[in-house]
Amino acid sequence: MTTMFNILKRPDQTLIENAKVEVTLIAGAGAAPGFVGATDETILSVYTTLTDATGRWEVDLTPNTEITPSNTYYYIVERVTPNNRSTSYYIIVPDEVTDQWVGDHRINTPTGIDQNIYQVTGVADHGALTGLADNDHPQYAFANRQSYVHTQGVAGAVWTITHNLGYYPNYWAEDSANSEIEGAPNNVSVNEMTITFSSATSGVAYLS
Repeated sequence: MTTMFNILKRPDQTLIENAKVEVTLIAGAGAAPGFVGATDETILSVYTTLTDATGRWEVDLTPNTEITPSNTYYYIVERVTPNNRSTSYYIIVPDEVTDQWVGDHRINTPTGIDQNIYQVTGVADHGALTGLADNDHPQYAFANRQSYVHTQGVAGAVWTITHNLGYYPNYWAEDSANSEIEGAPNNVSVNEMTITFSSATSGVAYLS
């Protein structure tokens, strides 16, 4: 495994804490989900992390040379709330024993990327690589992937969100104090979802 990292700062050099980072493994056109034959692991499911007080995030990732099929890439999204500003880019992860800055391994947008995205978890202290890929699940439709911000002005235990994204999105929610909150999501359709919380609350949900 290789530890990939980045440090996020604002233009005034202020370190950005609690920015959300999403890591996704994608495969070229016609390729199967990524897997590591040597350790009988299938790589899927979204992995997210947050930057720490120094603006740093890191995740241990499988080098692309160890993944089947051979034409795979990692897609990184760094998202800063509450304005939900984000940056995204592709990298190829090398096989290195030392920590690697993502900026040294960025690549241009790959050609012939498959419509299906296989979202990757971290390993070691960051997660595990297990499970079966679902190639038909609409939340992995990368070409049409967008974002939507829902503002819940009136406190409620159930937030009903009509996003019209056309797929089942990932979400991240914050209360009115900008603290992350966890709820139980339910996809009513590819254009609507609900999030149920333990108590009535107001805030913002970021969908992507």
